[in-house]
Amino acid sequence: MMLGVVSTLSQPAKADTTYPIHVTNGTAKLGGTSVVAAAAGQTIQLVADPAPAGQVFDAWTVLEGINLSDLASKTSPVTTFIMPAKPVNVRAMFKSGTPLPTTYSLNTSVSGGHGTISPSKTNVTAGSMEAVVFTPEPGYEIDKVTVNGSVANVTGDTLNIAMDSDKTVVVTYRKIAGGGNPAQPGNPGTPGNPAQPGQPTRPTVNKNKGKSPVPAAPNTAVEA
Repeated sequence: MMLGVVSTLSQPAKADTTYPIHVTNGTAKLGGTSVVAAAAGQTIQLVADPAPAGQVFDAWTVLEGINLSDLASKTSPVTTFIMPAKPVNVRAMFKSGTPLPTTYSLNTSVSGGHGTISPSKTNVTAGSMEAVVFTPEPGYEIDKVTVNGSVANVTGDTLNIAMDSDKTVVVTYRKIAGGGNPAQPGNPGTPGNPAQPGQPTRPTVNKNKGKSPVPAAPNTAVEA
């Protein structure tokens, strides 16, 4: 009589098997959604909580399930790892310090030429206002301005940008309607030939020159 044999071999994990994830001072996410468990082989994102007042993020520490080397970065407040077929327990650590201010970039450009725009900037403090100035060439005007791909309403030659994220400003200029080339001045009139001078007048010769003038005969009264 054959007795039943009980297998003691471990069975492979099923595809729908999930394992718990515990994160202290942070959150585990899968595809942007917070999770507390995941299947082996899935890419898990770790996001540290905002640091308490007077502190900054320091590093991640692993308590169970993976090694520090399994993290994409142990010193970044946002990192990832591949979920193993077992529970994972990690902690976000903080230290004393002053957080660096958040900054953004302002990228500016002209599409098609015929003018200029304020230069690009980096490390612009978050929440600040930046004035972008447009300078078209003579005979041109602003046609369109876009900020991060959306058309912006511009009054005058300046646009104030609220730096709440990275911003890209692009301006296009167009020729002013009716603004052709300036009228060409007409050719100056050709001056006529100057009047030809006549023959020089011959001087009058005084034939009596040097002679005593002959007095005129006096009128003789005639008696009646």
